[in-house]
Formats: sequence, C-alpha cells, structure tokens
Amino acid sequence: MNRESNVNFNLYDITDDGNVFSKSKNKYLSNKNAHPYIINEYVTKNGVGDTFQRHRVIWFYFKGEIPEGMQIDHINGDKLDNRLENLRCVTPYDNTHNQNTYTKFLNAVRTDEHRRKISIANKGRKMTAERYRKCEPTMFKKGHSTSQEIRNKIGEKNSKPIIQIDNNGNIIAEWKSASEAGKTLGINSASISKCCAGGEFDKRRNKWTNITQYKGFKWMYKSDYEKMLEKELES
Repeated sequence: MNRESNVNFNLYDITDDGNVFSKSKNKYLSNKNAHPYIINEYVTKNGVGDTFQRHRVIWFYFKGEIPEGMQIDHINGDKLDNRLENLRCVTPYDNTHNQNTYTKFLNAVRTDEHRRKISIANKGRKMTAERYRKCEPTMFKKGHSTSQEIRNKIGEKNSKPIIQIDNNGNIIAEWKSASEAGKTLGINSASISKCCAGGEFDKRRNKWTNITQYKGFKWMYKSDYEKMLEKELES
C-alpha cells in the first residue's frame, strides 16, 4: 500500500493542474520546491502531519495505487510541473532515462561546488558488474543518443583547456584537456592534471606535495595561465 493512502483527502481540494488547496488553512499549499521535488505537509487520517511528494499525491488522488517498484515520472523533465497530464507511472529505468530529463542534465551548467558535492556523495561507491551492464546499452530508443555519445558530451562539458610550456616559458601546445594531451603524447593524463592543480595531497604522509613539471614540461590550466599573464602586466 502506498504511503499516500494515509493522506486525509477530505481536507484538500486537488486539481489536475497540479495545485492543492487546504480547506483547513483556507489556502493553497506552497509550490516552492525542496530540491528537486515539491514536498508539502499533509494531515493524515490519524490527524498527524506528514510530508509527501506533490507529484505522487496528485497521481494517487486521480489514478489510485502506484504499483510496487514503479515510480511517477515528469514527462517534460520539469519536476515542478505536477499537472496530471505531465505525469506517468513508469519503471525506475524508464524514469532515469527520460529523454527530456537527460537532455537537461547534459545542458546543465555545473559549478565547481556542484561537482565537489557530487564527488563527496559518490565517494566509496563502486560500479557493480550488473550496474555497468545496464549502462552499456543504448540509453534511449533507436535514433537517439547512445550512452557513449552522452559520456563524450559530459566529458567535453567538464574538460578544462591546458597549456604545455617548456623550461624557457614558451608555449609548446594548447590542449582541450589533460586527457587529450595524455592520449596524443602517450603519457599519463593524471600526472598532467596534478601539475595543473599544483600538486597533490599525500594521504599516507598527510601533507601536500608540490608538482609543477612532468616529462620535462610545465603544465597549467589555460585559465590559470591567463590570470598569471594579467598579473604580470599589472605589475
């Protein structure tokens, strides 16, 4: 049985446009999202307040029980659009592979802080053989992007241009990313990235180790190199 069955629906006017009116409070429930969904407190049948996701409440009210293992997906990818016509009951796989949602994911602007939080959240997680197998097939139906194409797009968005410099300070080459430089030159791209970052933290020794050169060259992120030039011009 769904949790939503505990809501005392007699206390609410729910419309298929995604709005919920509280009769006891004489006002509409807030449409502000508690990322990524709209979550509100509802009075349950035993008189106690409890929180529920708006889109699941809407679906349950109009369509009834949500089968075990199924999820309610926002068709247009907008998790704040809880119109009944924008909702569908799907499997977890179909939910995560909604083309509109994934397109927004690819086009999203990710800050360094956002990437840091994702890294922390995924720390220690391992890709199981079963999960890897599911990620390999085509992400969407025939005619749409494949998983490899999506990974390439994500890589392009997250890559940072780098500069390869000789010992005399001359620019040897400019690369789209450390990965591109490593593959083209046949060297370790991770070592290039460490140079661009200025070094790495040695967990065993619990200290920072400065690294500025690799394979006889100095490597810098293009943005850092440009900032360095600006400072030199100002001085």
